[in-house]
Amino acid sequence: MSNGVRFFASQPVSNWNSEALTWSGTTANGLATYGDGTDIVAESTATYDGTTLQLTTAGGGLKMDGLNSSNANTLDDYEEGTFTWALTAATSGSFTLAATNDTGAYIRIGRMVFVQGTIELASVSSPVGTLRVGGFPFAVASDLTDNADRGAVHVSVLAMASAPNGGIYTHAALGQTYVDVNAGDGYTANDATLANDIDAGSQFVVSGSYYCAP
Repeated sequence: MSNGVRFFASQPVSNWNSEALTWSGTTANGLATYGDGTDIVAESTATYDGTTLQLTTAGGGLKMDGLNSSNANTLDDYEEGTFTWALTAATSGSFTLAATNDTGAYIRIGRMVFVQGTIELASVSSPVGTLRVGGFPFAVASDLTDNADRGAVHVSVLAMASAPNGGIYTHAALGQTYVDVNAGDGYTANDATLANDIDAGSQFVVSGSYYCAP
């Protein structure tokens, strides 16, 4: 560090007056310097160029909370938590979730969001149309081409009122917080009205990831 304060082992840091610390010059590896208990004299980017970085103190860590860096190689967000699932029928009707199975978990790393959980229905009220599974904590992105940002959120449905037409697949809605759940046989047949086939007691196992909006 050029032009700064150097501490020696023979001089305990606790004996220094914080008001005597001032920022002078520039450094390759900078830090924030306090002039007193509340004022920062200067602030500079700190760069670590060693081989190992360890954070071992209880309660310590790195916080990256929505920094929204424009640098594609910068990890600018990390978050984990829970959310309440939302099931809807695109045309009409509604679903009521069982309180014991209405919460999902998520981890966000940068713009990738990983979700998982189990959903159980307590009751239904004449659902009609496309089945939508959502309540995601972040909206699906819509800024990539060729639908590359739709992700792969998988939904398995148990105890339906009637069997679907082929395998179940999901289709993420760009800019929304849900996926449409459809069924198809891999050829020409497609069933986009699975809400009609859901009844009380139906269960959903959800797991996967998607690219979220910045």
